[in-house]
Amino acid sequence: MLINYINHKDLILAEYDSKIILCDWLSKDDRKSTNQKLETLYSTSFSNNETAPLAKLKDQLDEYHAGERTSFNIETSQNGTELQKEVWEQLKLLPHGQTISYSDLAEKTSKPKAIRAVASAVGKNLISIVVPCHRVIRSSGDLGGYAGGLTNKEKLLKLERQS
Repeated sequence: MLINYINHKDLILAEYDSKIILCDWLSKDDRKSTNQKLETLYSTSFSNNETAPLAKLKDQLDEYHAGERTSFNIETSQNGTELQKEVWEQLKLLPHGQTISYSDLAEKTSKPKAIRAVASAVGKNLISIVVPCHRVIRSSGDLGGYAGGLTNKEKLLKLERQS
């Protein structure tokens, strides 16, 4: 079984066994490294092949960017520690158009004092937009970091405030 992928606008979308495992920025600094880690994890390679799950994600992303979609109906799979998985599940619960601080996100997990570990988990999310890590900001209100770059984070947050 291969990791099927397509490039869609500024993103690379990938699925394995009909589950989305990647929705990430093509411009990401460690793009090649991330792909190699996934190939190692799944003991296979990438194949440029649009499958039904990828077509569904592509359509839902287009609806999201058009302001017509506020949530995603996509089956995802990410490998990580229990805390990372918990953080990613909490991210999915964040309402469209709202933000949360890293410390408030930590409070919602089983490790409320582990703010740095929670921030690290946010940064290791490989399913951007669908698992909305762009909604996490610093307690000061500053945007903080974003794998897709701060310009993209600003655009996503602005889009969500308008829809």
